[in-house]
Amino acid sequence: MGERLVFTSNVAEMVRQNGGFEPDNEGYYTIRAGTFGVPNSAGIVYELSEELIKTLERSSPFMMRVTAGKLFSENGHPERLPGMTDKEYFTRLARIVPDRVCGFIKDVIVEFNKNKTEAVVYLKVKPFGELKHVMEDAFKDDNINASFSVRTICRQSGYVRTVIVLVTWDFVTINGVNKSDKVSSVGLTVGNEELLSIDLANQEEVGEFKKTLSDLRAIHDKEVTEGLESSVNMDFVDTVEKFFSECQGENCIYRW
Repeated sequence: MGERLVFTSNVAEMVRQNGGFEPDNEGYYTIRAGTFGVPNSAGIVYELSEELIKTLERSSPFMMRVTAGKLFSENGHPERLPGMTDKEYFTRLARIVPDRVCGFIKDVIVEFNKNKTEAVVYLKVKPFGELKHVMEDAFKDDNINASFSVRTICRQSGYVRTVIVLVTWDFVTINGVNKSDKVSSVGLTVGNEELLSIDLANQEEVGEFKKTLSDLRAIHDKEVTEGLESSVNMDFVDTVEKFFSECQGENCIYRW
């Protein structure tokens, strides 16, 4: 299997610690959101690479977005609507849509092992936005197995995935699962969905997606000019442009 870039959905089930799940005095819940460097149920390892370590450092563009109070969780991953083209869906995956927001992620806490080959990630999150009631209801009901699923871009070779861009953690609910699953979950062990594929050997197709990236930049610029908080994740746009350029002419496939 050749190297490719993958846009993945990978669920980490919520862990209720010390027999309860309560917010702090500011209303934030601390949730275990995943473990990097450990094989998941499909045998795929999300490698704790140098690139990912840099992404999880406080000085990275992603963590600066967290520090600036600009990381939000949508209710469910972006849905591919009937008739939506690959390029339209690609555009949707790069954005956080305000009317789909259900939570605000205040902090991303990373605990590395001694050799920095594994890392556990925790989120400090509060129900927020037009759909905050969805998260609130799930947090308050012990019968609902509420989870977070990371929206990310990875470069894949065999069973190893190297994270290139973290977009956000989306909120998903799985009803009817025994509560013990929440306690025993080690993170990044449920779900393994690939949402979109781009063949970089097809220059016509690559050209179309490059135009889509330009369209995303235009959306970002328009929103900023109008004094709005941009819905476009520019880390996503910059990184994909870079990989399009580096992989041009090679026989590789990107999946999202």
